[in-house]
Amino acid sequence: MLVAAGVLAVPASAAACSCAGGSPGERLRASDAAVIAKLKHVEPISGNAYGQADFTYRVRRVFKGRHQYDLRAGDRLVIRSYLSEATCGLPQQKRLYGLLLYESRRGLSANLCTVISPAALRRAAAQRDGGSARLSAGPLRCEQRARA
Repeated sequence: MLVAAGVLAVPASAAACSCAGGSPGERLRASDAAVIAKLKHVEPISGNAYGQADFTYRVRRVFKGRHQYDLRAGDRLVIRSYLSEATCGLPQQKRLYGLLLYESRRGLSANLCTVISPAALRRAAAQRDGGSARLSAGPLRCEQRARA
């Protein structure tokens, strides 16, 4: 199965990524889906003025969104993101990531601010599944600020 995702476009100006959010447990609760996945390939989008690319992951484990988004271990997950971490683009090292995913017009989306370590995602899911106290948090925001 192929799951497509994306991000909204922003001007390609000098910017810095600033993440605001809570604990891994709060962030997991606020997400629409959560997976551990290995980055397999980054394909820059030719002619894209915003410096975007399609990031292709292989899903290793699904913690949230299995039924709502038909996510399964072994699925290929493609997320459109920026190439630069300065504009909240996803990391480009080919390794395992914990991805907190949010529903957008294009499907599920992610950015630098929604990436956590696989270990932190496993711990947050174990605490949630163990009946931990109800957590409240809004969605994690990634703000892009112009550099002076």
